[in-house]
Order: sequence, then C-alpha cells, then structure tokens
Amino acid sequence: MDGHYAPGPQKPDNFPEACRELENFPSRFPRSVRIQIPRVLVAVYEMRSDRGIGRVGGDVKPYAMDGEFLFRAVQWMVAELVRVFHNVGVAAAQEIVERVSLRQLPVIW
Repeated sequence: MDGHYAPGPQKPDNFPEACRELENFPSRFPRSVRIQIPRVLVAVYEMRSDRGIGRVGGDVKPYAMDGEFLFRAVQWMVAELVRVFHNVGVAAAQEIVERVSLRQLPVIW
C-alpha cells in the first residue's frame, strides 16, 4: 500500500501478524483496505493452510462449503480493491465490480 514492492514473491514469517500490522497504515487508506481485507486474508489463509482444504481426513468433508467461502472471500476482496483503487470512470469500475461479483448458484440450490 505504500507503493514499494518486493523484488519477488515472499511470505511473511507470521502471516496473521503481518496482516494485523496493516491496520497501522496511514488513515488515508479506507478501513476496508487497512482492516477488513487483511482480516479476510487471515481467514482465507487459515482455511487454505491449516484446515487442509482438499486434503483427506475426517468423516464429513465440507469441501464444497469451504470452496464457496474461499471463492466468495477472494471475490469480495478483488471487488473491494477495484472499488477503492480504480483509475477508470465510475461506470467502468462499477461494471468490473458487478462482473467480479456475479452470483453462480449451483443447480441444487
């Protein structure tokens, strides 16, 4: 958020703490960027890493629900980043957010 980027991909040693540190960024960034997105990132990270999505184990396998949570969480974060940081007209940004947010309901619902 400060405009400086690492030369390559890297993962912080303590991902949840690194996300909490984003809460201290200057207040010129909206709450969603400083607090809400980092907290959702921690939830996504925990689900992906520690819950073992896609791994075998347990009697009841909530893969569909886990996947739905991850999909919607990431979808929301992308839409929020577009909303906050877009450099196109409002109508174009709205169209992007609407396309990112399209509801895809399984037939069973």
